[in-house]
Amino acid sequence: MAIAFRAAATATSSGTTVSSLSCNKPAGVVSGDVLVANVMSEDVITPPSGWTTVSSEGFYYKQAGGSEPSSYTWTVASNQIIVIAICAYSGAATPTPVDKKSANLGGGTGASVNATAITTTQNNEMVVWGGCNQRQQTTDGAPSGMTKRADIASTV
Repeated sequence: MAIAFRAAATATSSGTTVSSLSCNKPAGVVSGDVLVANVMSEDVITPPSGWTTVSSEGFYYKQAGGSEPSSYTWTVASNQIIVIAICAYSGAATPTPVDKKSANLGGGTGASVNATAITTTQNNEMVVWGGCNQRQQTTDGAPSGMTKRADIASTV
């Protein structure tokens, strides 16, 4: 089965500092879908129960079960601005859909960011990228060859 994008959901604290923020479950999620979350805050992020941390840069995933909640609540250690994007995919490898990760913090200047190359290791895999344009109120474009699935403009 090919991997297919199902839907995305986003949430933002809209420039207000909070200790937690809920994001709706993407529309149409069914048991077996893989949910990938990109959560941005300037503090330590605690994911909801059942989510696996991919990296300390705010990436998480979970395989949807038969009775998912209507939303997921993320918390931070102290009041901060929080933004969340959750994308749902069908057909991704389970139960461990992430086999590699790469991060490059502060790797760009101006209007571009340099990312470390990553090569998938199996057939029918995909590369997921998430970025944060901190302290800007503009949205970002997707890297060349990739499709933007979610976007949030906030004053993080």
